[in-house]
Amino acid sequence: RNWNVQDVIDCWLPDQGLPSLAPELFEAFEIDGKRLTNPKKFSVKFIKEGLGILKDAKQTTLFEAAQDLKGSEQSHMEGTVFDKNQFSFRPGKGQVIQAFDLAIAEMKVGQTVSIVARSDFAYGSKGLRVGGK
Repeated sequence: RNWNVQDVIDCWLPDQGLPSLAPELFEAFEIDGKRLTNPKKFSVKFIKEGLGILKDAKQTTLFEAAQDLKGSEQSHMEGTVFDKNQFSFRPGKGQVIQAFDLAIAEMKVGQTVSIVARSDFAYGSKGLRVGGK
């Protein structure tokens, strides 16, 4: 994953519920996308000893979340189109994810864009809800 340390702090860390000192630790240990998804570098042992996360369940959750990110990178390679649906909406009315509203406001007629959004500008920390659940 081609994320720098700040990308990890901004895009991945908020969804993990870590204490407020974690961003400083991620900067100090230079945890970028490659380190985050490397099970030898971002291991349960590192999470416990390096980050100071003492609860076994939280250690496992963080490790699995990092490995899930690695798995999603392999199943959704860069440039993969995952949604070609066409739909209509009124910009600025909250009818679509916030990333769409923000991008549309900056676009010119006929322009094509690819939108990559943090979870808080898309479907939220829990991901897309299926069937209204």
